Amino acid sequence: MSISIAPKLGYITVSPSLHFSDSRDFSSTDVPVADTSDSSLAIVNQKQAKRVGMLSSGLSLNTRLFGILQPNAFGISAIRHTLTPAVSFSYDRQMYGDNPDDKRLYATFNISNVFEMKTIPEAEGKEGTKINLLNVGLGSSYDFTADSMNLSNLGMNFRTGLGRVFDINGGANFDFYKLEESSPGRFNRVNKFELSENGRLARLTNFNIRFSTSLSGEKKKSGNQQTQRDSSAGVQPVRSRSYDSMAEPDFSIPWQLSLDWSYSESRNPQVTRSSSINGNLDFNLTEKWKFAVASGYDFVNQEFVYPRMNISRDLHCWTMNFSWTPIGQYRSYQFEIRVKASQLQDLKVTKSGSDRGIY
Repeated sequence: MSISIAPKLGYITVSPSLHFSDSRDFSSTDVPVADTSDSSLAIVNQKQAKRVGMLSSGLSLNTRLFGILQPNAFGISAIRHTLTPAVSFSYDRQMYGDNPDDKRLYATFNISNVFEMKTIPEAEGKEGTKINLLNVGLGSSYDFTADSMNLSNLGMNFRTGLGRVFDINGGANFDFYKLEESSPGRFNRVNKFELSENGRLARLTNFNIRFSTSLSGEKKKSGNQQTQRDSSAGVQPVRSRSYDSMAEPDFSIPWQLSLDWSYSESRNPQVTRSSSINGNLDFNLTEKWKFAVASGYDFVNQEFVYPRMNISRDLHCWTMNFSWTPIGQYRSYQFEIRVKASQLQDLKVTKSGSDRGIY
């Protein structure tokens, strides 16, 4: 049974909720029972039903604040900052069952920041272009029922772009509590604030950032459809591409290039880093032949990520794919001919091979 409403008190949205659940667990247990006739023990299987009643309640409050700057210069009409603070309280308790004293009370805090820009219209009567400059979010929680270290880590995430050419996103985590060495080479969190011990609000535990971009040629017209082209002259949003993908090739795009660089760092307190770049390139040799290659480089281990090549041929109602990984741990090949129609995707002929043999 659940009850939830979302009334608005002025500029604040209040969302209380209440949920109650009753569950039953039918189980059996072997219980030793004394036999009075010969003083022996007999094992008796006893069946019993356990009932557990859980009550969950919550209260969320959030609002939205706006700040607008209108420079009307350098092609910028206005810059808007949207701040969305939110706080929620949750209380969970087992009303009856095997552990009726089990309860938890905690609060969650989140702050979302969105920075947007609007350009000056190029001509009278036209609308300016809206551009999302930066998204930044922060969040943490506080456990009132914990006996120590009530605060959880502070999480931060961000996302931005550079002229719609690059997509940049990342995140970080910060710990409010101190890390102490309990034994040689082993560290544990202790109930001491970083602010009082080291004069800083929190310590960085991990960080990651990712730069990515994707460019492609102009998509060919199909029938009466208009040519589809990205608003940024061929630059398209980045999409993750799997080396193992045998997806249907798109012959309407003459070429496509995507690059992705990522970096991550973890401190516990030893610093562990990873950094790599991955690239994908595919292009049409002819209207019916498409060639694709993907590879990457690991900067930390100073080695290449296993390359993968794929050749596709449009056979009218059929599609041929040949995939080959020439080196590395996953050295293999796969040859496949399948029907294009989605209803007949299981109609195909496949031949594969790897270091473990042909199968």
